[in-house]
Amino acid sequence: MAKKKDFNYYTGKKYDGIMGRCYRPTNRSYKNYGARNIAVTEKWVKDINSFRVWFLSELERLNVSIEDFLENTRNVQVDRIDVNGHYTE
Repeated sequence: MAKKKDFNYYTGKKYDGIMGRCYRPTNRSYKNYGARNIAVTEKWVKDINSFRVWFLSELERLNVSIEDFLENTRNVQVDRIDVNGHYTE
């Protein structure tokens, strides 16, 4: 049976990817993020739901529906404005 497409599940995957790159030395991308001291805003580290609220507001700002996001989760990325900067709102 196919997994039901769920906003919390897929935003959790995005969140886990960010956290892994920044805080897990065993993550294959850690050398490009955590090892360079790139961090995640403390608000998101403490509360995944604050990340989800921000993520939803960004989808709305970009005029991307939740349905479109769920159909193309791999095409939606969380980028930092400054490649040497942190993940922030």
